[in-house]
Amino acid sequence: MNKYIVSVGEVVLRNISTKDIIAIGTTAVDTSFALTATKTDVRGGPGNSILYSYVSERTFDVNITQASFNKEVLALNAGSLIKTGVIDYIQTDCIELDSSGVGTLSKSPKAGTDIIVVMPDNLRVTVTPSGTSITVPGGANLTVYAAYTTTVTAESLEISASTPPSMVDLIYTAEVRDETGAIVEYMQIHVPKLQLSGNYTLTFNANGVANEAIEGSAMSTKEGGCGLGGGYYARVAWVPASGTVATSYNLIAATPSDWDFSVAGGLPASKQVEVLGIPNDGIRANVVITSDCTFAKEAGGATTITVSAGGLVTASISAIAGESAVIIATHTPTGLTDRCIFQVVA
Repeated sequence: MNKYIVSVGEVVLRNISTKDIIAIGTTAVDTSFALTATKTDVRGGPGNSILYSYVSERTFDVNITQASFNKEVLALNAGSLIKTGVIDYIQTDCIELDSSGVGTLSKSPKAGTDIIVVMPDNLRVTVTPSGTSITVPGGANLTVYAAYTTTVTAESLEISASTPPSMVDLIYTAEVRDETGAIVEYMQIHVPKLQLSGNYTLTFNANGVANEAIEGSAMSTKEGGCGLGGGYYARVAWVPASGTVATSYNLIAATPSDWDFSVAGGLPASKQVEVLGIPNDGIRANVVITSDCTFAKEAGGATTITVSAGGLVTASISAIAGESAVIIATHTPTGLTDRCIFQVVA
């Protein structure tokens, strides 16, 4: 069955420390995730042929263009906090003057500032307001424009010349559909540490909305442990729409393959059998499938060794050295089986 990603997805930006949501974008115009690497060839011998190639300097870059506007994205690229407080604001009004050339401003001008009035013939006149009232010489019954400074309480941020852009935790989710158009999976890309590039362009269009871009490069992280060598840039997951993963396995492995219960160590004692599904295709990793398996004791095993439906094997207090039992694990969806041996030692 062929699968397709037919459109863009949604993006969530989170604080890398607290995991609090900073912004949610659901209006992406285009999206790209670029994994690049530098290949280095080792050459030698007659003809200086390629003996070996290795990959280094791998990078993972993100570029998402949004049709909607989020002031938080601008703040992240500027590396600045959005502050709330009183600021100067330039207000423009279209004012109809009466027969005396008097008009009323929509807001109170900042104390001590004059008003610039633009007459219909484009002549600029400077007047001093009285509260919100202005009198324009020669402006009787005219409609004029006024520009002036007022004060308002608003959110604002400063774009510093040297402050570096912020780092965020990015999660991107897109729908994966089959040939019938039905959603079969949700592909989610998680970048735990995305260093924003600081490049920000907000283009205003007369015949459309302004677009903004989220650009950056992933930083290596060891989030969730240190078992991935030098760390990782991103994790890509395919979550099935049905809620179950339809992975086929070539075989299963019940672990441990054998286990000793020690009389000297004290009885009763228990050990949980874990079962791995092994795809064996060289691409997929082994999967823990214990919950999809049933467990039974093979005939002829010691009665002092029992196994639960969930795979917990127990040697009772009456078990003696030399007794043993074979436990059979069966993967219910596929019927694949594996065995492990439990024995009692002195």
